Amino acid sequence: MRINTHKLKVKVTDEHIKKGMPDSCDKCAIALAVQSAINKDGAPWQCYVEMNHKLLEASIILKTWAGKTWDDEVTKSSFVVKREHQTRINKFVQEFDRFFVTRGTGESNGTRNGFIPINCKPFDFELEVIT
Repeated sequence: MRINTHKLKVKVTDEHIKKGMPDSCDKCAIALAVQSAINKDGAPWQCYVEMNHKLLEASIILKTWAGKTWDDEVTKSSFVVKREHQTRINKFVQEFDRFFVTRGTGESNGTRNGFIPINCKPFDFELEVIT
């Protein structure tokens, strides 16, 4: 079995933050940013971000197409996230889910009660994808 690895550079932009939907595994700002990076990479992957609220840690899950729909049997990829990037991602997701609200269809997000974001600002991180 051959192991392939490559680095995927992810940029979370103002546009991802604006279009992202809080408490959505596949439409939050980070999932949108990873999906944008994947689309540029040319790989047929789908991204989900799940938050473990007990551990206060976000998990990024990548699934690859394995059938007729994304819900068919999937192959998960593993990857490495540097600790400082994981900490940044965790803080971003916690703040985004807690203080941002979705208005209408999710196309325009704002903050609750005029909250000024501390962690929900554009940033970059890297995934080392192992397939």
